[in-house]
Amino acid sequence: MHSKKILIHIGMGRCGSSSIQYALSSKRLELAAKGINYPATRPGDDAQHVLGWLTDDKIEESEQSWREVLSGFTQSGSHTLLVSTENFTAIPYRLFDSIRKMLAGYSVEVIFIIRNQRELLPSIYAQWIKARIAFRSFDHFYRVTKQEWHFSHILKRWSDAYGVENMKCAVLRPKSDAIQLFSECCGEDGGVREILRDTNIRMNAGINPALIRFLVLFDRLNSRNKISSTFPGWNHIEPSRPDRNAWVREKLVNFLEIRSKSRFEKSRWNLSKKLQSEIAAEYEATNTEFHAKYLGQEPKDWFGSVKSKCI
Repeated sequence: MHSKKILIHIGMGRCGSSSIQYALSSKRLELAAKGINYPATRPGDDAQHVLGWLTDDKIEESEQSWREVLSGFTQSGSHTLLVSTENFTAIPYRLFDSIRKMLAGYSVEVIFIIRNQRELLPSIYAQWIKARIAFRSFDHFYRVTKQEWHFSHILKRWSDAYGVENMKCAVLRPKSDAIQLFSECCGEDGGVREILRDTNIRMNAGINPALIRFLVLFDRLNSRNKISSTFPGWNHIEPSRPDRNAWVREKLVNFLEIRSKSRFEKSRWNLSKKLQSEIAAEYEATNTEFHAKYLGQEPKDWFGSVKSKCI
């Protein structure tokens, strides 16, 4: 076994990942002084998304980026390499196998932070609407994508490759701090926990549910690929007038984000009791499996009874 360690933070998305990545990027020099290499892979990118591109045509680019990162890690003299991107939850199997071969011999630990799906999925839906991925409604989004959010399925290949004991998992509960959860997953060794202590940053806040419908309406009215009642979803929107619409949409997103931080900050997603029950039933078995396998003695309140409102 290689004496050097690699920490791989794989998400989930909408579980404080952007805040964690910003904190790590801002502390890059302090981490390096402690022997922890948090590489800068692209200008202006706090994370290492290039290591986990999601499409087959970019696998070679990700593989080359991994080779460069590992070479830089060796040259740095650091004892730990730390990388982070939510893309790792959904990378192609061919890329995963390539990564596994490149990391053979290293001591690898995987960090995975989750939320109850009744809180997580509305947040992902809103984020995807911001990113021009088209859905008619949250209900439509859920029907199309529900198989993607079983945590035990997401983590299985990582667990099979590196062992259950090397999966460092935590639950992001309401009002808890993602950065501090992440630092606890890193453990006492290495210095990450010490460096991130008392760091509290919130990045990439979502658009409030009371306002996201305005963005959905804008996309319906200004897209080539009309979002009709039969539109399947999971497609990027093609603006009918790209130059004009991109500018207007950017301004609208900025306005809605500002409004979300002020007047509408405390509003919540109101999901019907029926839909909440469906979501709870969909994930109950795999959440139970995930908890028993990866969370041990943590309280099981994170996937408990159905609540009337969701964050």
